[in-house]
Amino acid sequence: AYHRCAAVKKWLSRPKCRIHLIQLPAYCPHLNPIERLWAVLHAHVTHNRFYPTQKQFVNAV
Repeated sequence: AYHRCAAVKKWLSRPKCRIHLIQLPAYCPHLNPIERLWAVLHAHVTHNRFYPTQKQFVNAV
């Protein structure tokens, strides 16, 4: 991934860099906030539903 390449590691290792990356496991939905949103959307908007138009889908969201 881009955040693990040598150029990024070098940039992050600068003495005054205050950015620290925390590596998450490849699949860890309970640590990834967007996964909660996808679960809610799936349960309440897309689960077992069909929207004939994009406008109807957008309105449901």
